[in-house]
Amino acid sequence: MIEIELNKIKKNYGLKNILDGFNLVVKSGERVALIGQNGSGKSTILKIISGQEKIDSGTISIRKGATIGILNQIYENKDTDILVKDFLYESFIEILQTEKELRHLEEKMAFEQNVDILETLINKYGKTQEKYQFMGGYEMQEKFSKICSKFNLSEKMLSQNYNYLSGGEKTKINLAKLLLKNPDILLLDEPTNHLDFESLNFLEEVVENYKGTILIVSHDRYFLDKVITKTILLENGKDNVYYGNYSYFIEEDERRTLAKFENYKNQQKQIEKMKESIKTLRKFGEIAKNEMFFKRAKSIEKKLEKMEVLEKVDLSQRSIDLKFNIENRAGKDVVKIQNLFKRFESKIIFENANMTLTYGEKVALIGKIGTGKTSLIRMILGKDLQFSGKIKLGSSIQIGYIPQIV
Repeated sequence: MIEIELNKIKKNYGLKNILDGFNLVVKSGERVALIGQNGSGKSTILKIISGQEKIDSGTISIRKGATIGILNQIYENKDTDILVKDFLYESFIEILQTEKELRHLEEKMAFEQNVDILETLINKYGKTQEKYQFMGGYEMQEKFSKICSKFNLSEKMLSQNYNYLSGGEKTKINLAKLLLKNPDILLLDEPTNHLDFESLNFLEEVVENYKGTILIVSHDRYFLDKVITKTILLENGKDNVYYGNYSYFIEEDERRTLAKFENYKNQQKQIEKMKESIKTLRKFGEIAKNEMFFKRAKSIEKKLEKMEVLEKVDLSQRSIDLKFNIENRAGKDVVKIQNLFKRFESKIIFENANMTLTYGEKVALIGKIGTGKTSLIRMILGKDLQFSGKIKLGSSIQIGYIPQIV
């Protein structure tokens, strides 16, 4: 069964065509990756499917009755303050409303003396209870506790104000909320961003066993390799479908690209031969004063005009060449941290922390959300000076920095 179908979608931002005849078909149970260069329109497609963006032309078809949930990359603050726990419980709003109705009926039945009215209330209570059970009301708390446990959402976190959370924490909370809703169609935009290892492993498990349909935008090739069944490359506003995971896409894309390149080269040789034949026939026609040569030249010329010329394949676009200038480097130690202490109100982030990074090392800074990874980077950059201890940079050091939110 087809869950999502986009046909000849066009979307323009100003003078730039982001989508130019894009097609997409996603069937029930498929786990599809949408990949492409930054700015190619991947997030736009998710927003179009979820109704957050309008299209300029084309058609959109979503299975009737299918529920859609989307995880965005960035989340703004709520208009009013709300605790994380209450924010998550919004996923069960229909169940909670039905539960409230049950409590109301129970109160009315407890004090009702009229037998006929009581019988009516009992019948209504029974139907409401069946509805509550069908909606998963009796499993609601178990489901909530499981999600909180898997995402390491402590009571302290649940009691915090949602608006005071970091960007990474907001993404994590919204992902948890989305999984609590359990929609038929799950749209995930960079879901692995900001997740710690435990949460990432849980997400992989959820995606692999999800009974609905999932469309994922991600740059995490290891995550995609593990969970997806189909890959769609978004390039020049159009779709290229690959029936496999990311590793399969790499191999198949290389094969297709080389085949296109060979076809292009062969066609160019054919075009050159046809052009040479036209010149030769016209030359013979002029020498022999024979109209037959000119007719043959004209016939080849018409074939050349009707030929659909293949687009030139630039093989260099399939790889990114990063070159770093390492001249004028001085010293072996790049960053040296001694006896670092940092706290946020009552929470101690670093205590007597020491670290030395030497030239040439490639270091991953890992840890659970809220343990101070971004704070340490800000201190190294000199953007946060509220700490004790020493952070010393090597001489002639130049720092490049890409923040979570640009």
